[in-house]
Amino acid sequence: MGGGIKPQTPCAKLKELINPLKTDLKQQIQDEMYPSIDNNPVGKIGIHLKRDANGNIETEIEPLSTDSSSPPKFGGDYYAGGHTHPKSAYPMFTYSDIMVLVKADAGLADHNKGLASRLLFCEDENGVKQTMLLFLKARVILFKILGMILT
Repeated sequence: MGGGIKPQTPCAKLKELINPLKTDLKQQIQDEMYPSIDNNPVGKIGIHLKRDANGNIETEIEPLSTDSSSPPKFGGDYYAGGHTHPKSAYPMFTYSDIMVLVKADAGLADHNKGLASRLLFCEDENGVKQTMLLFLKARVILFKILGMILT
């Protein structure tokens, strides 16, 4: 009757990638990304996540931009990245975010294959800060609100 190993669900995979024993991503979101939404009416702040072959995760916060740009870092050990949207922007991913994700997936190191993802930090129309994740699974784009994982 079967057996074998069940494939890891997207949520389980995500929980491992933001494991608090490996990265302080949740704290960085609360301390640096969310405040930028309130304090920066035009620009963005970005974050980049790296994972080496041993599973060690590092994060890099990029300086605040004064415009709407936030250049991504992808390929090799960089498997994820994200940025804030100011309150004046819609709280949703853009076509550019999707294209960056698709291109990034092709350039990942072998140990990061299947982990390419984009994060968006924004505020919804009710004034609630949101963290959203966009990632690829079997070349299909999936969208997930991270509230249940980051709280």
